[in-house]
Amino acid sequence: MTWKTLLNRRVLIAAALIVNAYVHFRLHPETVKVKQQIASFEREAPDSPARAEFRKLHGISAGLNLFVLAEGVALLVLSRSLGK
Repeated sequence: MTWKTLLNRRVLIAAALIVNAYVHFRLHPETVKVKQQIASFEREAPDSPARAEFRKLHGISAGLNLFVLAEGVALLVLSRSLGK
């Protein structure tokens, strides 16, 4: 195992931890707060500021979760390549 591979793995793990901490401690509570302002998604106007903010936060969350998923796949690929 080269130092470069170890560094790549550690950077990927650290980035995943940082992103997950941000999502858990900052983004999720903010999303819950905005969602509580929306009485019903069916009755709320589609262009209301609360729904727009919720869509934005939900999109950020989805993007960050996809990023963490991609990092996990990259770690699996790195781990598999180390076994050869």
